[in-house]
Amino acid sequence: MDYIYDMKKILFLFIIVVFLTACGVEKAAPKVERPEQEDLSLTKTFYQQELGYSINYPGEWLRDDDKKNFTLGFSNGKVAIKIQNLESEEGLTKILEDFKEGFPKMETLEISDPQTYMHGDLEGVMFDAEYSIAKGEKFKQHQIIVPHPAGRVFFAWSYTAIADQYDKYLPTALEMLGSWDILQ
Repeated sequence: MDYIYDMKKILFLFIIVVFLTACGVEKAAPKVERPEQEDLSLTKTFYQQELGYSINYPGEWLRDDDKKNFTLGFSNGKVAIKIQNLESEEGLTKILEDFKEGFPKMETLEISDPQTYMHGDLEGVMFDAEYSIAKGEKFKQHQIIVPHPAGRVFFAWSYTAIADQYDKYLPTALEMLGSWDILQ
């Protein structure tokens, strides 16, 4: 009789386990906090034939036109995209050297070796820089330099952010870069 009673208990426990499994009762996964993502909606377009390009950007970002220095900037208050037109008869190598020398004196400065960058049919260079200023704030910058198809003008496109915000806004920066159209 004890044998039958034990078998009934085992069968009963087996039925409960099958029932609970079928009902989807399982240990709850821990809740993972995901970092807030930037809205990638590029709702505005900047177009200017005189500067030689157009680019889309988020509508809530501020735009800063510095016509005197042929520079256009976009910012959301945490990161910045900047495009500058540079003239040089000495070519891309000289512009790259000037850029590397142009970083102001920093507490720390690391610049990666330049790599070939293709923007459509235009061959340019890209490099990354990481630096900190006297207060210890660390920044990251992605720099691209490409020639205008007509010659002596070069475009310097940069994305700069406080280091801990860089990855968060990088998708937006890359979307903007992808929308950047250099006019013929």
